[in-house]
Amino acid sequence: MQALPLPDGVVLLQAVVPPEHQEEVVRMLLEGSTVDLDNELDGSKYHDNPFLAFCQLFALRWKRKEDVNDPIPAFVDALSQEVHDRLYGEGGIYPKEENGCSEDHLGRPCSCADRTPMLPRSTVLNCVETLAYRANTQRGYHRDAHWMVGLSFGCSVRMGFRRHDDQESTEVTIPSGGAVLFNGALHQHAVLDIVEGTAPLWWAYPFARVVFLMRDARQSFQAHKRRQKRREAALQGGKEAAAVAAERMATKEADKEEHDQTKSNYDIII
Repeated sequence: MQALPLPDGVVLLQAVVPPEHQEEVVRMLLEGSTVDLDNELDGSKYHDNPFLAFCQLFALRWKRKEDVNDPIPAFVDALSQEVHDRLYGEGGIYPKEENGCSEDHLGRPCSCADRTPMLPRSTVLNCVETLAYRANTQRGYHRDAHWMVGLSFGCSVRMGFRRHDDQESTEVTIPSGGAVLFNGALHQHAVLDIVEGTAPLWWAYPFARVVFLMRDARQSFQAHKRRQKRREAALQGGKEAAAVAAERMATKEADKEEHDQTKSNYDIII
């Protein structure tokens, strides 16, 4: 594996799984789940549905240390250590201590002392979400839960990353067996194209590309709590603003009513 830093904290992980082992790894990851490819992705659910550009196959999460004896947790655990070494180990791309920024700031410019979008030094991966894509699929810019490793197999995928709406995007092409490491809450990211005809010769699945999104569920949960707090604060602020507006409207109506009453009394006197 080789780690190549890209602008603004995105990391391209090259040759995570060598070509000679990719078929075995994909089979292990897919068959180690409960999804039945023959039944879940047949006719009306995938092949004959032109609107289904991508779909989720399954999601797995494990908590106990002993779970790493199972094939998928064992593979992901080994990948966690490999990613950590390539990032923060001797000769890694982030060898010095930095705090960095892991907030999305609701799309506003970052004002943190250290604006480098650093990933957490505890690169523990303990959950996997699996998505399947058709060829020539596009998916618009979006954000999701915290940092992740996206390990891709099948056709090459062209992706775009940007931190803010008005920022020029960084584009990268990820071949089969490669991965990208980034903060999904900090970076907007998009699938720009699934390049048809670039899958390995052994590829025989009913989709063009499969990506295994590996995250630290604890970090995702913490990010979710932070977003929830911001939403609650915004909601409370909206309620308070609405209450102030209602009070002003009531005062204005009371003043208008008093003015109308005064004018009516004046007209009677006249």
